[in-house]
Amino acid sequence: MSRLSTIAFMCRKPLECIRYDTDGVELRLMNADGLLNRAKTGVDEGAIATILDQIGSISIWRKFGSELQHATVSLSLSFIESASRRPLNFTSRIVSIARGLCHTDVGAIDRETGTVIAHGKASYILGAHAGGKHGDYTEDPPQHYVEPYQPGQSLMDYLQVETGDGMVELPFNTRHLGARNPDMAHGGAIAAGLIECARSVRQIPQGQLITGMSIEYLKGGLAEHLSFRAEPMQIGRRASTIAVHSTQAGGRKVASALARFMMA
Repeated sequence: MSRLSTIAFMCRKPLECIRYDTDGVELRLMNADGLLNRAKTGVDEGAIATILDQIGSISIWRKFGSELQHATVSLSLSFIESASRRPLNFTSRIVSIARGLCHTDVGAIDRETGTVIAHGKASYILGAHAGGKHGDYTEDPPQHYVEPYQPGQSLMDYLQVETGDGMVELPFNTRHLGARNPDMAHGGAIAAGLIECARSVRQIPQGQLITGMSIEYLKGGLAEHLSFRAEPMQIGRRASTIAVHSTQAGGRKVASALARFMMA
């Protein structure tokens, strides 16, 4: 678990380890500061996706050790209930390992009520990062260049995203880093950008909330600017489907996703 302190995108998140054994991993998020939605009513879906992506990775550390290189190749989540500011418990367990991929079951639960907030599957390629083989991770803690969250700050304000109608720009910042040597954007930062971009589509009828997102990571995110663009696939009175794509300079495709919205 000390490995988290070496990951820039994760080191500031107030996560407490509840369980770390052969049956799986459980973390508790005690403080929502810096991870709130724009309305400041609860933890942002982008933050939930970030932690679920990371806790699946932690399950791999538990089984194989923190030195094993791996990267997220897909993340499929259902957002079942909106999160409040109450503490959340995040869980992960390895379901299967086959053909060089590790598949994990991940979920988030409201600690006080027991309500399931999100549930899904995260899959990882073992033996190399998505951007190619990397060197060993650095032991240097990133706290000296990663700013702390501010009380009541939203996740998107912390990430400094620029949001328009069906578009998001995520200027590079060292706080977005996941892998090191070479520096690569954290898969959770990419997931948060995809979710924000899907939600930004103004055609989505008022009252529809994001209920699920399936992400395919195509290439590792380089340590540079990320652009996100949304394409409405279907807009309905009760449900909508939005495709989102993330690219970098030269049209380099980083990730694609499909988001589902339903009337609350």
